[in-house]
Amino acid sequence: MLLLIAILMFSKCDDQLAVAKLAIAPGFFNVNEPVMFGMSIVFDPIYFVPFILAPVVMVTVAYFAITAGLVSPIKVQFAWSMPPILNALVCTLDWRAPILQVVNMAIGFLIYLPFVKAANRIKPVEIEG
Repeated sequence: MLLLIAILMFSKCDDQLAVAKLAIAPGFFNVNEPVMFGMSIVFDPIYFVPFILAPVVMVTVAYFAITAGLVSPIKVQFAWSMPPILNALVCTLDWRAPILQVVNMAIGFLIYLPFVKAANRIKPVEIEG
């Protein structure tokens, strides 16, 4: 979802904007297949780096916040399709968890942002046929 927000805010590529507009509603419920297959994120050399880096950084931040006692650990199992912010509150029963999730979302957005801008500068190869 962070990539979609960055694309909607900063991308000038029509194909990426079209996929982002279609995928933002399912992405809100953690259904990311439209992005994964529509933009081929895994095979895209530009988006592959933040696709790996962002979750690693966000999990590290969350791990240290939990081990430092800033946020309670998960206490309740939740449905994977629960929207962000709400899932943090429901599964930890701690008001600080949604704040951590917003901080992590900002970090992920900032990680994706330079790559979205770089994708704008690369002209797609025209296939003649």
